[in-house]
Amino acid sequence: MCKESIRSARLGIATDGDADRFGVVDENGTFIQPNYVIALLFDYLVETRGWKNGVGKSVATTNMINALADYYGVEVFETPVGFKYIGELIMQDKIVIGGEESAGLSIRHHIPEKDGILAGLLCCEAVARRNKPLMAQIHDLFGKVGSFYPQRETST
Repeated sequence: MCKESIRSARLGIATDGDADRFGVVDENGTFIQPNYVIALLFDYLVETRGWKNGVGKSVATTNMINALADYYGVEVFETPVGFKYIGELIMQDKIVIGGEESAGLSIRHHIPEKDGILAGLLCCEAVARRNKPLMAQIHDLFGKVGSFYPQRETST
């Protein structure tokens, strides 16, 4: 790969070994927290596809999702930890997107399991369609619903 194409790259995507979790970096190589990716893709899907179903999130996932749901007037389904609960909501077509802060997500009309490849491709689509880097899109979300700074805490 030539240096010019590296400089012009607008995002980077990756998955774990079985491709059920995603990782995303912005145009500067900065890691984007899964909480932000889920919120960004929720916003993107509602805005571009007009899907007005609810949104599913585990209890450990950012409340930015709740704020976006209020903004769009859709229901939040808060589940226990475990993607099987979100998968049930997908099978019932109750949600646009469902995600967990541990980098798992899926969307309506797709499989009721975590799909890291789908997450990465949706990020690519959002960047291409909006013609705006991911961090700029996240800042736009802050403008809609306020700033959220999720952080994982570990015991000492």
